[in-house]
Amino acid sequence: MVKRRPIIGTVFAYFEFMHQPFEVVVLGTASATPTRDRNPSSHYVRLGNNHILIDCGEGTQNQLLKYGLKMHKIRTILITHLHGDHYFGLPGLLFSMALNNRQEPITLIGPSDLKKFIEDILAHGNGRFTYEINFISTENRENGVILDGGDFQVHTVNLQHRIPCTGFVLEEVKVGRNHRGNYRKYAYISDTIYDESIVPFIENADLLYHEATFLHDRLDRAEQTFHTTALQAGNIASMANAKKLLIGHFSSRYTDLEPLRDEAGSQFESVELAVEGQVFELIPELTKVGQN
Repeated sequence: MVKRRPIIGTVFAYFEFMHQPFEVVVLGTASATPTRDRNPSSHYVRLGNNHILIDCGEGTQNQLLKYGLKMHKIRTILITHLHGDHYFGLPGLLFSMALNNRQEPITLIGPSDLKKFIEDILAHGNGRFTYEINFISTENRENGVILDGGDFQVHTVNLQHRIPCTGFVLEEVKVGRNHRGNYRKYAYISDTIYDESIVPFIENADLLYHEATFLHDRLDRAEQTFHTTALQAGNIASMANAKKLLIGHFSSRYTDLEPLRDEAGSQFESVELAVEGQVFELIPELTKVGQN
C-alpha cells in the first residue's frame, strides 16, 4: 500500500508491528526546463536510516531547504544520466556539504563521465571536498544489484534514451538469522522511450515512478526525443502489476496536468501526479495506519 500525504502536518500511528519508514518525497517534476511551479527532476527517498537522493536537477538544494530535508543526512546519490535537468544541481549540493564541513563519505552512482565532471569543477575552481566520494559507474552494466546497503538494495535498469540512461529500483531487504527476503519496492524510471523490456525488472513495485513527458497526441514528438507518453506509462504500470503509478517529467507545454493523469488512468487504475512536496509512504499491507 502507498499512502500520499503533505510533507508537513500529518502524523501516522503504526499498530500491528513496527517497521522502518520507506517514503518518497517529490522535489522536481519538470522535464528539460523548469517552469514557474515545477523544478527539474529530483526525488528524496528515506528508507529507515538511509537517505537517498535520486537525480539532482537545478534548484534541488532550494527544494531540500523548502521541504525541511537535511542535506547532511544524504548518504547515497543516484544520477540517471547526464542531461542537465537531472544533474546540474549536483555540484552546488556537493560544495555546500563541504562548506558545512561534512566528514561522512557519500556514495555517488551514475555515468562514468559524471566523475570526470566533478573532478574538472574541482580542478578549475581550485576546490576540495571535506569528505570522500565513493563513485560507482553505471556504464556498460547489466541490470541488477549495484549497491547492497544491508537493509536495502539498489538495482539498475537500463533505459532507452538519446544518451546512456539508467533507472533505479530501491528495494527493502529484511535480514534475519536464517533468511534474507525482499519486501517493499520503489522503481524510478527516468527518461526513456516506451520500452516493454523493463517490465520484468520493475514487477510488483509498491510505487512506480515513470516519466510521462507528453500526452499521446504527441507520440511522434515523444519518439523523436526518446520519451514516453502518459498513456504508455499507464500501460507499463499495468504490465508490471505495480500497486501505484506516479507520473512526472512533464513537458513545460502543459500547465494543466490532469489530462496526463486521465490518460495514464485509462490504462492503469491507481495513478498520481508527481507534485512537489508530496510524500508517498510505502506501507506493508498488514500495517494499520492512523491519521491525526
